[in-house]
Amino acid sequence: EENGFVVLKSFFSEDEIGEYSCVINKVFQQWMSIHEKSYIENDLINMSCLTDPLYFKTSTNDRLKFFELIAHKKLVSTVNSILGKGVYFHDTQLFFNPYNKHKSPYWHRDFQYSGIEEEVLIQELGKLKCLHLRIPLVSEKGVELIPKTHLRWDTSLERNVRLELEGHKNSENLPGSELISLDRGDLLIFDAEMLH
Repeated sequence: EENGFVVLKSFFSEDEIGEYSCVINKVFQQWMSIHEKSYIENDLINMSCLTDPLYFKTSTNDRLKFFELIAHKKLVSTVNSILGKGVYFHDTQLFFNPYNKHKSPYWHRDFQYSGIEEEVLIQELGKLKCLHLRIPLVSEKGVELIPKTHLRWDTSLERNVRLELEGHKNSENLPGSELISLDRGDLLIFDAEMLH
């Protein structure tokens, strides 16, 4: 509630992470065989809809097993303890390294891509709870966020950087940011509306 994120170290056992990795690697290989050209040309960093039936044509049982992993009892219990009952699943994404190793990260708030006017987003800030659950399959130091920004709107500098106004780039460093280090098996939960 205070900072907008929590890191739970060693949340998953190696066996549990191994199960995630096995399914996700199969899906990613299929996705890459379809999207490799776009991955290179557009410098993609993620794919969504890992649960799409397209990736489970040879075994619907694997798809069911993947949904069971996503709805892992201790995962759902942890999210319920944060948000209360009535939580629902929205989507899966896999983040990966871009083809261009020099691609810069970019500051954003997820709802900025919704098409909803900024004034409405400001009014609704803190009312909608949309959590990202990041489960690293490899150790990483790659999620940067600004604590407490799920409770307040941007400063003028943050807004200019995020929206690339007044000559700013959305990859610029921002004050108060925190780079999160995660090990395989950790769990990062953060509010999608915070600056990250």
